[in-house]
Amino acid sequence: MPRNLGKRNRSPELSPELSTELSDSFRDSSVDSLEDSSGDEFVYRLDADILINKSFTLYRCTPLYKFDLSNLLQYAKEIKKFFEGQVTGILPFDSKLDEHENINMLKELKERKVTDVVISRINVPNWNDSNNLPIGIEIKFRFKKSSTEQKFHIMLFPSISHGDDTKNGLSFSHYPLILIKAPQRITTIFVEWFQRQFDCRICRYYLESSNLKNIIEEWTNLVFNQDLPSSPSVSRQTELTYSIPNISEIKNITLRISFEDTKRLYNSIIQKDAEQTSNIMEGIENHFFHCLRIKFTSLILSKISTNVGHVTCDGKLKLFKVYSSHLTASFLEKLVIAAQ
Repeated sequence: MPRNLGKRNRSPELSPELSTELSDSFRDSSVDSLEDSSGDEFVYRLDADILINKSFTLYRCTPLYKFDLSNLLQYAKEIKKFFEGQVTGILPFDSKLDEHENINMLKELKERKVTDVVISRINVPNWNDSNNLPIGIEIKFRFKKSSTEQKFHIMLFPSISHGDDTKNGLSFSHYPLILIKAPQRITTIFVEWFQRQFDCRICRYYLESSNLKNIIEEWTNLVFNQDLPSSPSVSRQTELTYSIPNISEIKNITLRISFEDTKRLYNSIIQKDAEQTSNIMEGIENHFFHCLRIKFTSLILSKISTNVGHVTCDGKLKLFKVYSSHLTASFLEKLVIAAQ
């Protein structure tokens, strides 16, 4: 069960060897390259902007057996070959799917061709450990009857509390949080290869209502405690969706609060409570209790959406254009800690 998201001290910024000077927004590293250990091959480094304005599904992963950062190019080649094998029927499909689902998967994949697979480390600005960066995987498909190309992304985030572990002479690397932006059929094939290759287990990462409330607190404190640039997305409203158990007529209730009202509520809480023992979620739920006489603390918070992004209890995540690299890095680090 995921632990509550808490505060954590930050580490020094990225070292000059891995990154040029970073501003508050993500830098453009589309032309950056990473030299493989062989010395004569290069991999284009994936840009951290692939995290923004995309809907991801969250997964958890057990430690990887014999995962080696110096073999990223080889892993990319093997993933590409594995996908091609699934299409031609050389490799077996996921045994968890029934025959009908496997046939549909084969039919859909035969209409596409894997053109490239890229794996590299991602320079997420202000990440906790510049020597242990997230890993990004980009899988490119092209429809055989057209020139249209599709890109799917998978990101692995390393453990923060501890690094590699060595037990009985066997090396394990821990990437507890995985973000996947791909159709379910593509995800199924990737998970199948990854689990076989590194003797690990990958499963969906579901969040609790308490996790979503902590995320609202984190985003609100970061947004209202710094000067934000002028941007249309700043005015995005706060939206809270509560699930109602055991009532078939009403499945959920959604509260929508404008950005300006959220800011006024936040400022009033800070002014009235010098020790800041109150929080924004408590203020919102108390306000609507007085207005609607509904005790929202007894309901299940299942989805949140703000000017920063939206998250759901079933592990869906989308980050909008960020205003500070600290905000995105801090949020992702807390997801990693909760997944460990």
